[in-house]
Amino acid sequence: DTFTSRASNATYVDSAGLVKTSPLNLALYSEDFANAGWTKNTLSVGSETIPAPIGNGVAQKLVLSTTNSEQRLLQSYTADNTVTTTSVYVKSAGVRYVHFRVGASTSNYGHGFDLQEGIAINGHYGGGSTIMNADSHSIEDVGDGWYRISVTGNNGSGTRYFLPAISNSATTSISSGDGTSGVYFWGFQHVKGTEAGDYVKTTSTAKSEPRYSHDPETLTPTGLYLEPAATNVWLSANLNHNRSSTYTNNIPHGYTYNLRITPNATTAPDGTETAALVVPREDVSANSNYWFQRNHGQNLSTFSVFLKYNGWRYVSVRNGHSGNGTLLVDLLNGTIVGVDSNTVVGAYKIEAYPNGWYRVSSTLAAANNGWSSLVFFENANIPSNNTVPTHSSMPDGVSGVYVWGLQVEATRHASSVIITNGIAVTRAADVYTSTPNLTET
Repeated sequence: DTFTSRASNATYVDSAGLVKTSPLNLALYSEDFANAGWTKNTLSVGSETIPAPIGNGVAQKLVLSTTNSEQRLLQSYTADNTVTTTSVYVKSAGVRYVHFRVGASTSNYGHGFDLQEGIAINGHYGGGSTIMNADSHSIEDVGDGWYRISVTGNNGSGTRYFLPAISNSATTSISSGDGTSGVYFWGFQHVKGTEAGDYVKTTSTAKSEPRYSHDPETLTPTGLYLEPAATNVWLSANLNHNRSSTYTNNIPHGYTYNLRITPNATTAPDGTETAALVVPREDVSANSNYWFQRNHGQNLSTFSVFLKYNGWRYVSVRNGHSGNGTLLVDLLNGTIVGVDSNTVVGAYKIEAYPNGWYRVSSTLAAANNGWSSLVFFENANIPSNNTVPTHSSMPDGVSGVYVWGLQVEATRHASSVIITNGIAVTRAADVYTSTPNLTET
């Protein structure tokens, strides 16, 4: 089988056991800025090239003209009201600053970068006085004067533009040059999500790369990863949509009972600081229940989640009410210690990942009521019937469980991780070609 394409980001497990994203690069002609797919406003693309910072390609020089104006590249794309990250590799060729803007006249995000000092600065656009903001930004030193710069934000919906400007000024994007100096550009990328991701070269169409995955416990290669399409309808996979600090009210798009949740509390299975800490509250009445749930409306589904011990050992993963799809897991031993009699045999799983994480999944094979929940059990008081427990002692208000990657999908098993942040997200199918081997032996 040979991978052909995939019209979205998708995840896999790398050789270190980390969940990594294979991105879909939506920017076209990512290494060819002389192409007509990029509009050049005042600046030009010089004939001089140097080796690219990665691989065997070459980088082109954007030359600042002698005209005093905002000198930039421009390429349009269609925004769909999701968070995106835009990045490019840059190296100074006599021009010091890049004002990296993404958006349109009424909706922008971006930042500025100083290529001499290798630092982020305020970014400007338009008349030069308007300062850009981004949800996040980064500048990464990749050696030999090269930096990978990125900006992350949400531009709403409609036609938007990549608008990186080069300038001799830190305080305005309007500048003039000598007609020779400029900035080397290479590897332009625009992807959905909050991470720049591994770079993917494009020409006339958006492009993604094949995924080669590994067993997360043994790290044994498992080969080319090909999957059908799937949609995660748990709308806040990491319990952090519109949440930046500890909260006790309802989880995003769901309900919370007697829990204190801190988003972005520790390192997640993908290496980012996006796993939530869920702590049973010590300031509620005795014999309380500690759980959260969401009605996602998906009746035939697989519910999966990553869990890690942080003082509370047992969690009930419930896919449906009335016991359907319910299993009880021990996060110290990494075992399933109880399964409801209505749970389909073989349709549940616990899988070890590095650093104490486990991915637990439960599949409903018959229609239920579209609810999924996590119920947290005190260490020494496990009900035998897997129902919501009562507790004989008060929590300490500190111990709990780390949670990441909540996922509900209309499949018969847990597929690769699909992170959501406020809306359902679909991973497109992998398209591949299969060539039969007709050689006789």
